[in-house]
Amino acid sequence: MVDPPKEGEKLSNPYSLNSNDNPGNIITQAMRTALRAKKKYGFVDGTIKQPIENAPEIEDWWTINSMLVSWVFNTIEPKLRSTISHMEIVKDLWDDIRERFSISNRHRSNS
Repeated sequence: MVDPPKEGEKLSNPYSLNSNDNPGNIITQAMRTALRAKKKYGFVDGTIKQPIENAPEIEDWWTINSMLVSWVFNTIEPKLRSTISHMEIVKDLWDDIRERFSISNRHRSNS
C-alpha cells in the first residue's frame, strides 16, 4: 500500500498524481462556465429539451444545438476527434465524452 504524501511533498514530487489532476476536469469546468454564461448549458445537461418536430421553436433549437455540437467537438484534441462518434445532439456528445474521459473517484481494489 502506498502511504499518502507528506506535507509539502505532493507539489515537489514529480511522481505524485491526484485524481483531480485530470485535464478533463479543467476542460469540463471551463466548458460548463462558458455555456452557462451564454445560457446554453441546459442543452448539455438535458434541462432544455428538444421540442416536438412541428413546434415553432424546433428550427431555433436545431440551430443552437448544432452550434454547441461544433463548440464541444472542437475542444477535443484533434488526434482524439477520430475516436469520437459523430452525434447530432449535444447532450449525447457531452455524455459520451464525459463517460469516456472521466476518472472515477471510487476506490479500486485488486482482490
